[in-house]
Amino acid sequence: MTQQRVHADGQVVVAPPKSVATLALAARTDLKVVQAMLGHASIVLTADTYVSVLPEVAHEAARETARLVLKAASALGRPLGG
Repeated sequence: MTQQRVHADGQVVVAPPKSVATLALAARTDLKVVQAMLGHASIVLTADTYVSVLPEVAHEAARETARLVLKAASALGRPLGG
């Protein structure tokens, strides 16, 4: 397996790509950035492979989306929910 070089605070860490991708997603790195890090031609491959690994990231995304929808609705004078 090919190793990835990760630069952190001036240090270079060599790690397997799956570890790098998983940690990057846990750190809320954009999926497009992870795709580029791994050299995937398609974001679909990256998403299919790694997003299911971190369900907490998906839950956080859902919570943040709901928060933004409620905020926008309130700003328009059409509050949703309770």
